[in-house]
Amino acid sequence: MCIRDSLIAHPLSSQPPEISPQPSQLIHYDGFPASLKILTIQPGAEQEQSTACCAVADVVQAWPPDKQDRPYAWRSWRFEAFVIGDPEGTEAVPPAARWRCGRCWLSDPREYNCYNDPDAVLCKTCDRGRGECGESVLVPYVGLPVDWRDKVDSNDSYKSKVAMMLCTKWPAVEIVNEIEIEIHQELSLVRERIEGVRLSD
Repeated sequence: MCIRDSLIAHPLSSQPPEISPQPSQLIHYDGFPASLKILTIQPGAEQEQSTACCAVADVVQAWPPDKQDRPYAWRSWRFEAFVIGDPEGTEAVPPAARWRCGRCWLSDPREYNCYNDPDAVLCKTCDRGRGECGESVLVPYVGLPVDWRDKVDSNDSYKSKVAMMLCTKWPAVEIVNEIEIEIHQELSLVRERIEGVRLSD
């Protein structure tokens, strides 16, 4: 199935075709710059509130090391957040990282400059003790409440351009594999990878 053909046959205003429950393969051709990609996609898992590990007051950011290690795989990332109540199922921010004051971050108006050195015992902004301030923790994507997962899923800055296009048709789609092929390679190489797919001129 060619993504281009699918989008022509099913404009954004119409009902998109269903994705097979099994992984499906699509071909994406981008004319500028010229590139050809073979994508393996599958429907995203149904969101379940029961997987949330805690109540979340606010999500600060996607954890930068996870974004760097697994670009665009946002459902595998951890998110820095302030939680309400029991933080079971979360991880502490690594000791070598700067800690963020919860009292300042959650204040109104918000104090954004509330990072503190790892060995600081007082918040440089509110001058309160580290234990009194409350600190952010790392929450895995599946541990976020559904409303926060929806907000994460709608953040286009986490997605590749291809993922943004696919999500206009299938919001919960997941790209499980992506192979880029040099555009000057023989078409026979493409046919060897995807059986039954015929490229249009």
